[in-house]
Amino acid sequence: MNTDNKETSRPSPRPGFVLDVDRNTPPIVFHHGENFHLEKLPAGRSRVVYPSEPLEGLPDPEGAIKDALLNPLGDSDPLPSLLKPGMKLTIAFDDISLPLPPMRKPDIRQRIIEAVLDMAAEAGVDDVHLIAALALHRRMTEDELRHAVGDRVYDSFAPKDCCTTLMRKTQKEWSYLVRLLTEKKSISVVEPQRATFSYM
Repeated sequence: MNTDNKETSRPSPRPGFVLDVDRNTPPIVFHHGENFHLEKLPAGRSRVVYPSEPLEGLPDPEGAIKDALLNPLGDSDPLPSLLKPGMKLTIAFDDISLPLPPMRKPDIRQRIIEAVLDMAAEAGVDDVHLIAALALHRRMTEDELRHAVGDRVYDSFAPKDCCTTLMRKTQKEWSYLVRLLTEKKSISVVEPQRATFSYM
């Protein structure tokens, strides 16, 4: 019998559940900055939601990223076909908005940014900026930025082109912003001028 396509049996993942806290419930582990902290919750008026087990990690992250860029979901064209010499390319990446321990190196942001930069270089795109999408969060430190994008990317772009906030309230930075008006809801949206006139 041919078993080449037979799925390997795996134990069922742990389902999620909700814990109603009572007087016998031990202290609960919470994220505390970049560490963890034990905290006793009030009995009778606290619930703890435990998620199910996470998905298994990708065996080849770089390959998966390249495949996603070459075969995007929906009706988007592959990234290389969108990259042209002389264009402005702006890459926005998220900040450390959640108080979680740092991701194991290399950070997923570094992996994705490096893959995009490699494709941009192959296409002859040399006008590239990076924007740290901080919104109203505090600025990231140099160590945090290096961890997020990697030493190669940080040293190539900082300090001139890397790590500009998407929204800041200093007069100097507001001078680089343009105000857009969405047609459907008439909401004023503030974006950096660089992002507005770039392919993102």
